[in-house]
Amino acid sequence: IFYRRYSASKVLRGSILILHGMGEHGGRYRELAETLGQAGFEVTLPDLRGFGQSGGKRGCLRRFEDYFRDLDVIARSIKQRSPDLPFFVLGHSFGGLIVSCWLAADAESKVRGLILTSPNFGIAIHVPVWRQALAVIASYLAPDYTQDNRVDSDFLTHDPSVFERYKMDRFNHHRISARLYHELTRKLAKKNTIAAQLKIPVLVLQAGDDHVVSKEDTLDFFEHLSGKDKALEVFPGLYHEILNETNRQDIYAKISVWILSHL
Repeated sequence: IFYRRYSASKVLRGSILILHGMGEHGGRYRELAETLGQAGFEVTLPDLRGFGQSGGKRGCLRRFEDYFRDLDVIARSIKQRSPDLPFFVLGHSFGGLIVSCWLAADAESKVRGLILTSPNFGIAIHVPVWRQALAVIASYLAPDYTQDNRVDSDFLTHDPSVFERYKMDRFNHHRISARLYHELTRKLAKKNTIAAQLKIPVLVLQAGDDHVVSKEDTLDFFEHLSGKDKALEVFPGLYHEILNETNRQDIYAKISVWILSHL
């Protein structure tokens, strides 16, 4: 597992793990990591297995729980470096689904709070029934068979400079295996159960004009969160990647304020 670590530029106040979305990598969150570093936080940005510079077949997975094993190792490393400091987790899109499942399973005691940005609890892209059935069959017969993930990059951000960098980024991977898709849909079907198992403080920031994940499913997930300390904000007009949008510094500030309020 390849990861980046950004040091705090002042007295260390806590540590944050940020997990990227489908098809991308942790390097795309450098600006956010540097902003949080200026606020006194050490930030760790891993690449998911099969993506970015981490090992594994591109866009492939055997079991969703394999992600949990990777996160356990990374979290132990973070806690060993800063055992007495608050630890937070932020997940974007597919990364939001992964960290939610991970923390709901058995890792809640390890973190002070969870931030989710445009989390994937439902797919906005229409997938025909026949294609879904084919993916289930292929996940057993040809689990590493990949197809385009069908994410339209035109609807990720309004920032043209970010859009151009995204298109030229050689570490982005735009295909997904049959097994990974099947594992993804299995977890999506349990989103409300996952929400009910989360007792920690949760901040949800959702794009208002999201063409990648379902805003309605995110709102439904939020309503089923059983913890009392939860907050939600929807940003009208913003595309899916709110952390890469034109007004991203405002969103970075909201994240920083929320984390500081939970130290």
